[in-house]
Amino acid sequence: MNPLLSFALRYIAGPVLIGIAAFFYGQHIGALSCENKVLKADAKATQAQDARVVTAQTQDAQSVAQDQVRQDTVREIYHDVPTIVDHPVYSQQCLDASGVQLIARAVSAANGGSAPGGVDGNAAQIPGAAAQH
Repeated sequence: MNPLLSFALRYIAGPVLIGIAAFFYGQHIGALSCENKVLKADAKATQAQDARVVTAQTQDAQSVAQDQVRQDTVREIYHDVPTIVDHPVYSQQCLDASGVQLIARAVSAANGGSAPGGVDGNAAQIPGAAAQH
């Protein structure tokens, strides 16, 4: 065998092949380490999720128990009352002067005062009412 070829195989190719093998072995170990970290993180997240589920179920059971105790001690009665509207409360019409006077007399009568023209609504007793008609 050629001494130069023997030298190249022994001192150059051998270490290069060992280096390549070490590189791929290190890459394999790194990938396994990364996968282990991901699996640990997933397991930790799953445990946290399970703990939250258990806490929620416990709180739900306590809430149901408290609601049952409340229902046993308190009786609630609900009545449906029909709402009847005969006429609209608001309209698009404006009040004229006599309408405003009627409202003022009604407010005054409701407050116990005496409105001009009396409570009976006789507009003839209001000064200036004859001129409006």
